[in-house]
Amino acid sequence: IGSSPMFWSATPSSPSAYNVTVGDKLSFAYSSSHNLYRMASAAAYASCSFIGATELASTSHGGGSGSTPNLYEAVVSSAGTLYFACGVSGHCGGGQKVTITAAAARR
Repeated sequence: IGSSPMFWSATPSSPSAYNVTVGDKLSFAYSSSHNLYRMASAAAYASCSFIGATELASTSHGGGSGSTPNLYEAVVSSAGTLYFACGVSGHCGGGQKVTITAAAARR
């Protein structure tokens, strides 16, 4: 996600939306000042409400290196829209969130 190795640490996220295809791998590289949540709905994403959100990776998730010690990766398994945000206080409201729209793989 993003073009810089510190992408998920950026506030606000830029760009804040991506189009991918089912089967693509999402990678979130970030510093220990952030985490990663999958938001419950578009409305929750818009209002930065973490009620019903699922924490995918904590501030100490690991797997990365250097200035981005945390790395979360997942393969998109179905078409639809996914909403992600940082749950650290003030980060989502500051724009550290992203929408991923996944299209079905072409045959």
